[in-house]
Amino acid sequence: MRMTIVIGKDGKLVYSGRVNDARPIDDSEAAAAAKDATPPPPVNPLLKKAIAAALEGKVPEVTVDIPVGCRIKRK
Repeated sequence: MRMTIVIGKDGKLVYSGRVNDARPIDDSEAAAAAKDATPPPPVNPLLKKAIAAALEGKVPEVTVDIPVGCRIKRK
């Protein structure tokens, strides 16, 4: 899962989170077949909304959206 940030006009962080609400593709046969298909648009495009709000000098509805993915563990 990819994570991104959006910086507002004032130089402050306004959004930190996922690029969209799509789930990561797995290695199953269904996922392999889906790679050839056009993916549906995200249901809730948080990054797009955050960019639009930042350009207007506003705070987006969602400011933090924690991406789900593999965490690297260290000893």
